[in-house]
Amino acid sequence: MNAQSDFDIAAIDNPEAEQALLGAIMLHNDAVTVVRSMLKPEHFSEPLHQRAYAVIVEMVDKGDHATPITVRPFLGAKDDKIGDITLAQYLARLVSEGTGAYSVKGQAKAVLESWQRRMIVAECRDMIKRACEASPSDEPGSMAASLGDRIVDIVNAGVDAKKSRQYGDLLHAAMETVQARRNDDSGLIRWFLPEVNAVVGAVRPGNLVGLMSDSGGGKTSFSASQCRFAAEAGIPTAFFSIEVTEDEAALQMAAQRIGVSMGEIDEWDLRRGKMEALVDEQASGAHLPLVIEGFAEANIAEIRNRILILKKRMGLRFVMIDHAKMIDLPGRGNDLFAERVNKLYRELKSIAKATGVAIVILIQRNDDWKRRASPKPVPSDAYGGGSVKQNLDVFFSLYRPEPLFRDMYSVEGSSKGRDELADKIERCKGLAWIINHKRRRGEPMKSERVRFEAELTLFKSDAPDVDLPAELF
Repeated sequence: MNAQSDFDIAAIDNPEAEQALLGAIMLHNDAVTVVRSMLKPEHFSEPLHQRAYAVIVEMVDKGDHATPITVRPFLGAKDDKIGDITLAQYLARLVSEGTGAYSVKGQAKAVLESWQRRMIVAECRDMIKRACEASPSDEPGSMAASLGDRIVDIVNAGVDAKKSRQYGDLLHAAMETVQARRNDDSGLIRWFLPEVNAVVGAVRPGNLVGLMSDSGGGKTSFSASQCRFAAEAGIPTAFFSIEVTEDEAALQMAAQRIGVSMGEIDEWDLRRGKMEALVDEQASGAHLPLVIEGFAEANIAEIRNRILILKKRMGLRFVMIDHAKMIDLPGRGNDLFAERVNKLYRELKSIAKATGVAIVILIQRNDDWKRRASPKPVPSDAYGGGSVKQNLDVFFSLYRPEPLFRDMYSVEGSSKGRDELADKIERCKGLAWIINHKRRRGEPMKSERVRFEAELTLFKSDAPDVDLPAELF
């Protein structure tokens, strides 16, 4: 029996999806940005479609308008026949039957999955041939492993395309060169604020760094700035967003970049100059080595898989994960909570060490500070307790006392207490501290002061030099 004759390989092809996609991106050139990272020309089954897609993407990248009229000369003579119609008529029909830009991602997914199925069939057929013609030195286990690796690569191309979203673009060549030079010393990754570099030092490849802050303390805002900064320096970077959506994370990076509040973007209330800046930011966002990954739910296995995929795909070097409390804890439900949390950090450290990727995990601070005289953070405030410190190569806090004092003010019963808290709020308004809890080559508890612009959710270096009482810090 010939097993290969039991199915129709041609049935795997999806020329209708290819036609719909080509028509849509010629009708809506901006939609190319949605599918560029998902599809390559070879993913199309029809040779004409392969060439058409390559031409359209190349024209859009150059800033040219890709239409049936402008694309056709690169594909053949206008009277060349495609079935019973000419090439020019065929391209025009694709556009006339094209759908809206909203549909291109689904169409691209259908094209990609058709290619994946074709490739899986081809790999399996090749393995059948190899198995039938195997020599004594061809061990079945090695052959199976080879087939498995190749199929995983094929499937991962689909996972990567479905989940990874690129953001931003490198600045001009001179800026790229200057910033790359700043980060080429032994692969170190610097922070976007010099105060952080002074307190905890640059991030080393394969390290696990813990960044602790209160809820609403600015962890996500800090992470957005750092990821944008690292990627702009040419460092392949990923932001794993478990708490906020991919769209929110991207908009926050853009808002910080152009100097507007998220409220202005949400209400689409931008002055002309800011709107132009936002459009420029979008236009420059095609090739910056930064992806934003959204997780509805996350566990260690999924995080490891995504890091391995991005390491292979883009040479990933730096990841920020927001945040530890949102990750499903490993271990059994009847295990001690602290042990399960510590296992989470151990697993993250193992991933960092095995891949050479620097991982920064954001850590939610607990409420133990409410039982102390000073709200200043200490290691035991971390999610999982102070023992998490042993699994981190670097551990530091982002400390903003202002919102903490505001919380205390809202429940303070005495007039005198409210007056004291009001004074503290005013004196530490817009201030934040970077506090070192653990650094292998640094000074424990060293700190630096920075400024926080609440309206823009942006941390900056130019903190005012004011005299603050010890209980504030």
